[in-house]
Amino acid sequence: MAREQLELKINGSKIKSAEGITTLELIKKLKIKSNNPKNPIMGAAVNQRMVSLRKPLSQDGTIELIHYRDRYGEEFYRRGLSLVLNLACERLFANKTLRVGHSIEHGYFYQLNGMSSVAAEELSEIENEMKKIIKANLPIDVCSMEHDEAREKFTELGQTDKVKLLNTWEEQLIELHRIDDHLDFAYFPAPSSTGQLENFELRSYSPGFILRFPSTDNPTEIPPPVDQPKLFQIYQETRDWAEILKNVGALNQIIKENKITEFIKISEALHERKIIHI
Repeated sequence: MAREQLELKINGSKIKSAEGITTLELIKKLKIKSNNPKNPIMGAAVNQRMVSLRKPLSQDGTIELIHYRDRYGEEFYRRGLSLVLNLACERLFANKTLRVGHSIEHGYFYQLNGMSSVAAEELSEIENEMKKIIKANLPIDVCSMEHDEAREKFTELGQTDKVKLLNTWEEQLIELHRIDDHLDFAYFPAPSSTGQLENFELRSYSPGFILRFPSTDNPTEIPPPVDQPKLFQIYQETRDWAEILKNVGALNQIIKENKITEFIKISEALHERKIIHI
């Protein structure tokens, strides 16, 4: 049975192509230049919806290529680099869970569960492993799993936070990112391969570290750090309060059990207590 022909518009060109083709394949087919190091193509907006270049196309529409300097371009880069960090830590610290915190110093703060700090040697190991993954130019694939299959897979991997989240997830088809043998939720699309993510910085910041990203205007430059100790302290206190939840799955369960009002009151009481000391 012949595959359906899609009518697509990309870069001002109207073309017909078989259903299931990816934007990455179209870029190669049309010989669109994508290797500008200061403004590379990160992803695409298909009918105004952000998608990975590797996502198969299933309907007619307009494709807008998203470059690094475009709105959302930087978000593709950040998502991809976060996936690389997760894979590196998964390889190095199989029995530890990497937890992402708040945004700070043009990056994200991370902690490894069960570790009061990350030593300089350990941070160097993480950086070297990330560089190895990036140099390998591994594809960042997009795949879908049935809800029960995804829950079983994350249970096998011992990723209890993701299992709890799936317990309150209503969609039956779960979209995931895959790099090598690492799986994660595709809540925002990523670049097509790890080779696009060469520039980053890891900065020790007790009790964890910061994954710092390139500047908004230029993916080849990391902006100088700006220390924000007071802001960091506030973020950490908020995180400590949230420890009663542990993860988004737990919050979803509270909402499901109609206990969110009680949780809000506790949070407000903690904030009021903090205001007294200002």
